[in-house]
Amino acid sequence: MRNVIYIHFIFLICLFFYNCEKIFAPHSDSYVYETHKDPDAPFVRDEWVDWIKDNNHPLESLDSEDYTDLSYLDQFIEDKSIILLGEVAHGIAEQNKLRVRLIKYLHENHGFNVIAFESGLYDCYYTNKIIENLNPDEILRNALYTFWRTTDLVDLADYIKQLRPSNNPIQLAGFDFHATGTMSVSRPQYLKNMTMHIDSSFSEIIFKKDQMIVQRRWNISFIDDYVVQNYDTLRVLYQELYDIISNNVDLLKQYFDEEAIIAAKEIAISISKYIQSRHVPLSYVVRDEQMAENIKYIKEDLFPGDKIIIWAHNMHIQKDLEEVTILPYGGRYQTNMGNWLYKTYPDEMYSIGSLAYRGHINYGQVQDIEITRDESIEAILYQARKKYFFLDFSQQIDVDGNSWMFQPIPQTFIHRNNPCDIRYIPKNQYDAILFIDTVSEPAYVY
Repeated sequence: MRNVIYIHFIFLICLFFYNCEKIFAPHSDSYVYETHKDPDAPFVRDEWVDWIKDNNHPLESLDSEDYTDLSYLDQFIEDKSIILLGEVAHGIAEQNKLRVRLIKYLHENHGFNVIAFESGLYDCYYTNKIIENLNPDEILRNALYTFWRTTDLVDLADYIKQLRPSNNPIQLAGFDFHATGTMSVSRPQYLKNMTMHIDSSFSEIIFKKDQMIVQRRWNISFIDDYVVQNYDTLRVLYQELYDIISNNVDLLKQYFDEEAIIAAKEIAISISKYIQSRHVPLSYVVRDEQMAENIKYIKEDLFPGDKIIIWAHNMHIQKDLEEVTILPYGGRYQTNMGNWLYKTYPDEMYSIGSLAYRGHINYGQVQDIEITRDESIEAILYQARKKYFFLDFSQQIDVDGNSWMFQPIPQTFIHRNNPCDIRYIPKNQYDAILFIDTVSEPAYVY
């Protein structure tokens, strides 16, 4: 009988510890669970594998409101006023979720209260003005590119909306010169209203010309043909728009606040640059240069003194795109937004790129991620065997295990239109990387 009691006692103790483990173990999303092994993983030298296993900072969750794991970032960003959050491709759910979580952390713990998207300058500006009258889905549709109108960002839009009446609101801004959201259809009327008290005939002209552009903005071939046929007229028109606003500030102050006048001038410049980009080779250089100028306007004129989070593709936030080689041809890109920004605000910025190893995206079409190059940056990061982690580059010193950061290595460039591989020195391009082992497509709300 005593033996039976003893056995039951031991059983109960084991059962207790088993249940404790289940109760107190991290969520199933936790970093303690190693990712599944890829039997076809590309080759990575042993010293690099050993180093990345010991030198990554795991993130516990995609969306937890317990930010303990994110406090690791504090040492790198305490003196920064611009945080750039990149993405390896559009249309990745996990990437969106992590950045939304980061935004909440940066806002609540470090005072970042402006989110600037790679989306339309006007679209985001005017959406931000009326944001309290919109539901979260409408905020996304009004302001952002279609590939960021996802359920993951509905949470962010709701977060921004709920904070608007508070003493610590978040402001929404956009720095692209493209018309990206449904709000853009109101831009012609906005420009007409801004100029009608100065020159009514000009206001009608600008209304009709701008209406032609925004109503057909998704028909790229039409826009390009239209710009080619009317290039000189359009360039002069939008330059005149800028001049009229600039030369009549005192008159306009009778009808608009100073912020609206400053915004109208920047919008005029941006549309002019958009027209130029549809007419010249290397149009992406014109775009990136103007995006940098728009961020400068957001930082210095629209929200002076505020800390800014920038949401954009990796290629825009890299520090020097001219150093990036396109494989296998050996060609190089031209300069980019990040390069201009780092020249302007070298000590205020911290850029966090995003990379993934496997899974699939949906950026207009479903596309698989397949990393095959030996000793590529993704193949190295995969060897940490964590779901998602943070890796700082800015404080690294060259040793055998991390020498890959200091030399050109390949990365898969994931893009719907022109997939290719690129090569660059990681430490020269980013201050840090957010790595996600396995990604999936987001759920769109459109």
